[in-house]
Amino acid sequence: MNKLIILIKKYSVADARSAFYYLSRYLKQASTYDEYQKDIFIDDIESAPNELVKNLTLKLINYIEKSQGKKSANFTDDEYIQWMDKINIVESELDPLPSKSQINIVEKIIDDLIQPTIILKTPNKF
Repeated sequence: MNKLIILIKKYSVADARSAFYYLSRYLKQASTYDEYQKDIFIDDIESAPNELVKNLTLKLINYIEKSQGKKSANFTDDEYIQWMDKINIVESELDPLPSKSQINIVEKIIDDLIQPTIILKTPNKF
């Protein structure tokens, strides 16, 4: 898992997240790739990843297959799940933690939503 973190460290959160998306597609489709030859990078023309994301994805694939000592198409179900779990853990840690001031602002907004302050501008004359 540490190697996954090292491989994505110099990339933006958006690029790393995109690479993990395509990596996950690759792992999921690996057992049927020879049969269908589907390009993992093609969803539709407008959503194709940039070269940076493609290269990072290929580095991640290469690392995983070298670590496992075999192509992803030959992974057992347990190996597939193990790698998907690792990817999920690393991806879930991509977003930075909020600062104390951000937390304070959000807590105030939530408090105001839950217990709004009611201010009467004119006295009620019934």
